[in-house]
Amino acid sequence: MKDMIDNEYLPELMRSQFNVLSNVALHYSGAFPIPKPTDLMIIEAEDDKLLLLARRKNLKNLSPGVRVRTF
Repeated sequence: MKDMIDNEYLPELMRSQFNVLSNVALHYSGAFPIPKPTDLMIIEAEDDKLLLLARRKNLKNLSPGVRVRTF
């Protein structure tokens, strides 16, 4: 919740993230595989309205060397 408040999440992003969490909680019972660093890629859009620029930069900083494709 602190992250949502601090970063002023848009309602659409909050709904999207809660839907993903709800789906995982209701339907997934296995282990989450940890991807190899070479398996990671961030796909973003320059005009993304759900994940703002500052949040995208934070995501990239969490995974240095990750491949990034911007549309």
